Amino acid sequence: MAAKPETQFIRACSTGKLDVVRQLLRAGLSPDVRDSDGLTGLIWAGRKGQVEVAKVLLAESADLEAKDRRGRTAIFHAIAYKRYEYVQFIASRGAALTHVDLHGWTALDLASMPRNPKMVELLAKLGAPRRSTQDPPPPTLGLNRFGSGGGATGGPNLPIEVERIHVQLHTLFHRWRGEYSPAVEGFGFPRYVDGSLIRYTEQLNILGPQKAQRGGNWLMVKIGVPEEWWSQPEPAYKKLLSDSIETGLHSMIALLRRNKHEVNGDLLLTDWSKVKKEFLEVPAPPFAAEKQRAAMRIQVDEMLSRFKEKKEADAKQQS
Repeated sequence: MAAKPETQFIRACSTGKLDVVRQLLRAGLSPDVRDSDGLTGLIWAGRKGQVEVAKVLLAESADLEAKDRRGRTAIFHAIAYKRYEYVQFIASRGAALTHVDLHGWTALDLASMPRNPKMVELLAKLGAPRRSTQDPPPPTLGLNRFGSGGGATGGPNLPIEVERIHVQLHTLFHRWRGEYSPAVEGFGFPRYVDGSLIRYTEQLNILGPQKAQRGGNWLMVKIGVPEEWWSQPEPAYKKLLSDSIETGLHSMIALLRRNKHEVNGDLLLTDWSKVKKEFLEVPAPPFAAEKQRAAMRIQVDEMLSRFKEKKEADAKQQS
């Protein structure tokens, strides 16, 4: 059975199949069609860096500022997926850089959590403002840094309460500096979080903390996060994350020592215990723009309801 035109359209926008996109638009399909997760073709083009698709959609008056359920437009998604050319293009077509999502972040805030220097520089040149983050201080010689980003989320279905926890962890790592090893610049813990679209624990075969690996000047420990973890109450989920980080730190220390590098493992674990204590004992704070969430939920529910009604009507016509 052939896929619905809406499904074909979203896939074509994602994969860059311009002929299919044009064909469906000529057949009368709206350029602002959304998938079941509320993402438009322009947003999917942003995720995949499909500039030529974006040109076609904008020529057909696609909504440049269409938002997903987290209040993020196509340029936000392009930033998250490091699509520099797409960001440059869509900004040149008038995409707003001042929007604030449900986290209280602007586009430049998003590029800074975790920090992507290349994207931050691009957005700064485009005049993008900050709202919830600050320009980080210049790195201090000899001090190691920490990060929890660089991974991926497999869908937009994470509850807002879970995203609060992730942002809290980002913030704690962003503040953490220490002189632990001259062999590396920093220690990273990218999370690969299962969602409604992609199950990273199955696709990448990673569950929990993996063995430490070197990536440039950083040591990295990937953490596979199944839905069974983040669907638990906040204290339980935080405990699973902190245990994974601690296991990763031990793996990093062992890797440095195997390679005959200097590392103050005792100090690193002692300082981590302080960060861990704050993470476990302090509830994750709400986002600055969280008051918008109820209104956004209503909009999404209405959109899904209309989509369901149309799907049922189409099914009746075909029967």
